[in-house]
Amino acid sequence: MMKTKLVVFVLFALTVNLIAQPKKDEPRTTRILFILDGSQSMLTEWESGTKMTVAQELLSDLVDSLADLSHVEMALRVYGHQKPVPPQDCNDTKLEVPFSKK
Repeated sequence: MMKTKLVVFVLFALTVNLIAQPKKDEPRTTRILFILDGSQSMLTEWESGTKMTVAQELLSDLVDSLADLSHVEMALRVYGHQKPVPPQDCNDTKLEVPFSKK
């Protein structure tokens, strides 16, 4: 009787362990939030153009390099672009592109 209980317990423990493991075929979703400074300071010159132009080109390259990954979702939040200067408002932020796969 004790041996039967032990066998049932071991089989139960193994079954629960197999059920509890995540599927390895499905990668977990990775979410990346890009944050872009949209304030007036981005209009100043830097290297090959304005800071905004350089940031846009870099962001575009990053998004293009991640676009083929099915488990990656991206979003874009911009700050400093809705309120006049001055005053600079810390609440001046907007999720311009919500999370999506592409």
